[in-house]
Amino acid sequence: MSAVEPNAGGGVEDVLSGRVAYRERNGPMQDVPRDLERGGVSQIVCNSWVAAAIRDMRVYTWPYRIADQVPEDVQGTITTISCSENGGDNILLAAIDTAGRFHLWGPKGGIADGLKKRVPQYIKDNVVDDVAAGSGYVVAASGRYAYYWGGEKWSGYKEYPERILSVETGAGYLMVRTESNTLHMDYLEGSGRPEDGRCKPPEALKGKKVSAIAATGHNPLFTALTEAGDAHSWGYSYQNSSRYGHHVEPNVTQISVFGFAAARKADGSAVAWEKALPDETSSHLDEVFPSSPKAIKGPDGFFVKKIDFGGSVSEVAAGPSCALALLPATTCNLVLDSGVATPMAVKPGSDLFYSWDLGNLGPATAKNIVLTVKLPDRVKLHAKYDDLDPDKRPKKLPDGRYQIKIEDQGVGEGGWTPPLVVTADDDADGYRLTATATVTADNLDPAAPSKLTCDAVAYCSEGGSDWKSLLEQWAIILSLFAALGILLGAILLCEEAEGGGGGGKSPNSR
Repeated sequence: MSAVEPNAGGGVEDVLSGRVAYRERNGPMQDVPRDLERGGVSQIVCNSWVAAAIRDMRVYTWPYRIADQVPEDVQGTITTISCSENGGDNILLAAIDTAGRFHLWGPKGGIADGLKKRVPQYIKDNVVDDVAAGSGYVVAASGRYAYYWGGEKWSGYKEYPERILSVETGAGYLMVRTESNTLHMDYLEGSGRPEDGRCKPPEALKGKKVSAIAATGHNPLFTALTEAGDAHSWGYSYQNSSRYGHHVEPNVTQISVFGFAAARKADGSAVAWEKALPDETSSHLDEVFPSSPKAIKGPDGFFVKKIDFGGSVSEVAAGPSCALALLPATTCNLVLDSGVATPMAVKPGSDLFYSWDLGNLGPATAKNIVLTVKLPDRVKLHAKYDDLDPDKRPKKLPDGRYQIKIEDQGVGEGGWTPPLVVTADDDADGYRLTATATVTADNLDPAAPSKLTCDAVAYCSEGGSDWKSLLEQWAIILSLFAALGILLGAILLCEEAEGGGGGGKSPNSR
C-alpha cells in the first residue's frame, strides 16, 4: 500500500496531482482508465486484484469496477483511499471524504457488506483522520484512537498518547504514526494471524522520527520513512523464512509496499527493492520490469532496481508484479467564469468592449489558448483596429466571429481576457447586444467539467452611455492588449470590483 504524507516533516514533499503511468510486461492493471492518463490524480493504490485512484476527488478502480458501488453524491468528495490485499469478494476499499466521514465498499455480496454494518460508533460520530484496509478487516483512526474490526466477534481499539496522523496494517499488525512523527507498532489480538517478532521495527529505527509508513500482509513487509529521508524496510516471506532482513534506502521522499517495496527518490526517480535468497544472483524485479536496468544486489542481501517511467514521478504505488506512478500532468481545465460588457448600457453609435474572466484549474499549464468571440448583430469591430498591422488585430472568421490568442496560463492563474472593442450600430436602439466567447487550448482535457462558453451582455438605448469620445484616446491601447493576448487584473477606465473564479477584477462596476 502507498504512503504519502504531505507536510509530514523532513524530506516529504506535497503530492501534486498527475497522470497515472503503468509498468509491467502485461497484467490486469495495465489498462489504466483514459481519464487517469490525462492528469488530476491525487492518490493511487494497488493490490493483487485491483488498482484504485482519486481524480478530482472521484474514485476510480480497475480492472474490477468497485467504484460503481460509490454513490454519486459521495463521488467528488473523496480525499483518501486504502485498498486491501485480498481478491474476489474479499476486496475492501476504505475511504474518507472531505467532511472526515468513513466509507467502505467492495463487491456486492462480499465481506464489505458485513463490515459496513459493524462500523464502530466512535468512527461514525467523529472525524476520521486516516484508514487502512487489511486482509478481512479495517482500521480507522480518529484523534488518539485507532479502531479495528473484522469478523463477527473481532473488534477493538488502540489508544495513543497523541493524535494519529496515519495508519497502515498487515499480517495482523498495526503501524501508527502520531503527530510528533513517532512510530508505533502493535499486534492486533484476535486477528487470526500469529504474533511474530520479525514484524517488529528494527533497532536502527529506535528513537528516529518518521514522516511516512507503509505495510502489507501479502508477504509481511513494513517500511518507515525517516525525517532524514531513509526508508527502512523489514518483514518476512510465508514461502521462505530466509527472505527476511532489514534494508535502508537513502534519499527517499515517498514509499509504498506490496509484493515488494517501492519509493520515489529525491531526484524524482522511482526504485524498488526486495530481499534475495542467499544463492540468488538475479531478481524477480528484473522479470517484472524488463525494460529497466538490471537489479543490483547489495551487501544486505536486497536487490534494488530503478523503475523507468519515462520521467520524474511524484508518487509510486507497488503492486504484486507491477507498479503505478504519478507523472506530471499534461492537460488543463480552463473555465470562463463570467463575461462583462463595459459599459453595460450604451447609446446607438457608442463604443463598448467585451471581456471574460478566464481561469485555469490545472493540473497543467494551458498552452496556446485561443478565445473565439461571436459578436452580436448591430455591432462592428472598432475602427481603430484598422490602424494596427494585420497580424496584431483580432483574427476575423466567418459569421461575425473573431479570435484572440491568449498567453499561456499556469495552474491557478487567471484574469480578464483582453478587451475586444466594438461600436454599436446607429440603428441598435432597443437591442440586446450579446457576445459569446468560447475558449480552447492545445492540451484541454476533454473529460474535465469545464465551462468553456460564456456570454457577455450589453443593452443599447438612447438613455445609455456615450463612450465614443472617452474611448477614442484609449482604443489603440486596448487594441494592443488584445493583440498581445495579455490577461488583465483590472481593465482600464473602470472601477475595480470583485471578479469570478478566473481570478481577475470585474471590469464592470455597475
